[in-house]
Amino acid sequence: ITADIIQPIHAGSANLYSREYFELAKSALKPGGVMVQWINPGLTQIYPIIARTFAEVFPGAQAWYNGSLVVGSTEPVNPERLARTWRSRSKNRSS
Repeated sequence: ITADIIQPIHAGSANLYSREYFELAKSALKPGGVMVQWINPGLTQIYPIIARTFAEVFPGAQAWYNGSLVVGSTEPVNPERLARTWRSRSKNRSS
């Protein structure tokens, strides 16, 4: 699951950065599935709250790309496994 379109400062977007939303996303993941949430690190007052909430729902979450992406799963996040999976799926789509 990816979420990156709406910034938390936009009207009506708060629900997309809530514990309830992250829990709903987690419940939709298949075993080994991944949730990737973009957070604008420039939002210095809001960023720590969103990142902490995400990490509470996804224990073992990781911050990637200078913290602009937080990545969580129902299992420990393994970047090498994710890279292999994405490469494999990209090859299948281009075939």
